[in-house]
Amino acid sequence: MAYHFGIIGGGIGGLAAAIFLARAGHRVSLLERFEQPQSIGAGVLIQPSGVQVLQHLGLLDVVVAGSARIAALIGHNHRHKRIMNVHYADIWPQAYGLGVHRGLLFTELYRLATDLGVEFKTGCDIDGLAEHQQHCALVDTKGRQYAGFDALIIANGSQSTLRRHVSTRQQHIPYPWGALWAHCADEQQRFTGSLLQKYHHAQMMMGVLPTGPHPDTGVPSVSFFWSLKASDYPDWLAGDFAAWQQRLLDYWPELECLLGSMTDHHSLTFARYGDVVMQRWHHQRMVCIGDAAHAMSPQLGQGVNLALIDAWTLAQCLQTGASIEQAFAQYSQRRRRHIRYYQWASRMLTPFFQSDSRWLSSLRDIAFPWLNMPVVYKQVVRTVAGVKTGRLFDKALKLD
Repeated sequence: MAYHFGIIGGGIGGLAAAIFLARAGHRVSLLERFEQPQSIGAGVLIQPSGVQVLQHLGLLDVVVAGSARIAALIGHNHRHKRIMNVHYADIWPQAYGLGVHRGLLFTELYRLATDLGVEFKTGCDIDGLAEHQQHCALVDTKGRQYAGFDALIIANGSQSTLRRHVSTRQQHIPYPWGALWAHCADEQQRFTGSLLQKYHHAQMMMGVLPTGPHPDTGVPSVSFFWSLKASDYPDWLAGDFAAWQQRLLDYWPELECLLGSMTDHHSLTFARYGDVVMQRWHHQRMVCIGDAAHAMSPQLGQGVNLALIDAWTLAQCLQTGASIEQAFAQYSQRRRRHIRYYQWASRMLTPFFQSDSRWLSSLRDIAFPWLNMPVVYKQVVRTVAGVKTGRLFDKALKLD
């Protein structure tokens, strides 16, 4: 049976869900608060499990052509000791990640959704539900109503105000730390093949993610990020920009080719993060996916990855022939172990890399190299690859 779905939010998760549902024969309306659908944010790392979802979407080849293949995640502390050393091929030989400019991923998803007949309603800042006897209805901040939906998919990010209508125990806790980020040209391709990170205790973390050719210029590019406590952001803005650049170069001289393109504080954007926890992700004919359902620290690089898997799983549940309510309940059940594990792992890992604790960073520098022991390392790689579904012995996530 074909339904009319209203998807609130035109980000990666919302677009992916729209594509899967439209391809299955459903009518899909996507409501976006921006007048012109657009992508905002730094480069993203798509893990091997997310790569599988791109294959199901039919977008893998075009995304691979415009992105950077990532084979490993490597991190060193301020004493040049290797702390993180994870290689995807150690889980299966053909495994790889993709460093992708968010704009490229958005453009290809938007193009495909449009080709499939997804209806886009822009300039709709949806903030509530409207009473309607037969169908789901929405209301935006201007009081305009949008009705006629058989079900609603909430995919408008961690700050979603619609999440409150899902009747379940939930919380949204902002993190004290965030990150400055910038897209930088890397014409000589000095950074390739790996996500590289540098740490100074847990108070300073910076990294470089290759993201392939820039969608606008075609020049090889990277996404640079630097960890910063949110309360320190005003002081950073008021500080000496050249002195900050020199501080980074003193620690990581190879960054000169990137930092030289940054002229002032406004060359970087500050992003904040939060922890969204919900007991379940559905209520009657509403369901939350992506950051609206389970935002977390970006430490494990799973945000876009989980949103893609959410979209694929939701579409699979709706193909079972069950009612919408039953399919949404099945979705919550099928996603529970995977999401719970990554929320827990992210929450446990983050203080070792973003905190004021010296003893945690010292413990990290001593203990993390031991994660290379074969039995433990296998679990580490599975975690980073996005396929682990439990804390101990578990079945790998399958996206067949």
